Amino acid sequence: MKQNFVTKWIAAGMAACMLLGSMVQGGLSTEAADTAEKPMLTIACLSDLHNQESLIEGDVEDVKLRGVVDATLKAIKEEEEIDMMILCGDYTSDSTDIPQENWLKIREIIAESTRNAFPDDAVEHPVLWVNGNHEYEITREYNAGDYYTYPMKDDVGELPPEDCFYESTYDGKYDLLAAYYYELYGFDFLCLNTGNFIYEYPDGSGGYTGYEYSLESVQWIKQKLDEIYEENKDKTVFFIMHMPFDDSNSINRGKGLDESAQSTILLKKTLAEHPNLITLYGHDHGKDSAYIRTDTAQRVTQYDINGKK
Repeated sequence: MKQNFVTKWIAAGMAACMLLGSMVQGGLSTEAADTAEKPMLTIACLSDLHNQESLIEGDVEDVKLRGVVDATLKAIKEEEEIDMMILCGDYTSDSTDIPQENWLKIREIIAESTRNAFPDDAVEHPVLWVNGNHEYEITREYNAGDYYTYPMKDDVGELPPEDCFYESTYDGKYDLLAAYYYELYGFDFLCLNTGNFIYEYPDGSGGYTGYEYSLESVQWIKQKLDEIYEENKDKTVFFIMHMPFDDSNSINRGKGLDESAQSTILLKKTLAEHPNLITLYGHDHGKDSAYIRTDTAQRVTQYDINGKK
């Protein structure tokens, strides 16, 4: 890898598993693959579950998980031995006025299904939840983007004040978890949620372009990254968000972040400054270009220290 390419953006597919071998100068050693050693860390990444319409509408007894999601989680259980899981957003969508009991039911189903994807002898079941652009489409009568108070707080742990950032919705109705940080298995995980911008415009609906994160949440991300890298500039850090940059490889144009937004400019500049930072995202899953047809590099984007491809 050329030295000026220090930051990677990777699409989190519906059934992507990341196997981390021995870390050598920011790269992945082939030693683990050659000797069939157990990977240092196995992460399952899923995004855009889109439980919607008949899956969450109607009687609460009829609420159920999308079939392909259920099949994917069962395949992970059978084929992998995961240590943790990352969910990149859009857990519900394409429905309105969903009763809270229905949302609580689908949240519980997803939580139990992800826990069941871990090995039977797993003592812990850490799952990170990142919000997408559709979370508030089903309603704004309750906080349909709250996946921290349950199940993440139970499964991963309570966030101390210094490791989370909240922002109020523009109507003052809710305080949304906009960004947060965990250290798991010796690695740093920094997560950016869709916050008050997605909640407000337009009326919580996810079907639009011109996506952006709040400037305040990105400023918090910058501050946290500076703290993480202060002692060790070569650390491997995972950064997770739902919406990618609009110049990401294979993305459908208009599905990424608004490149002219102040928060997007700051976010790209901030991430590009740090070596060995790996970003996982979701969101873009439409049209053939969204699927890997050749090799993994099709959906991997490398940026230099100036944020240029």
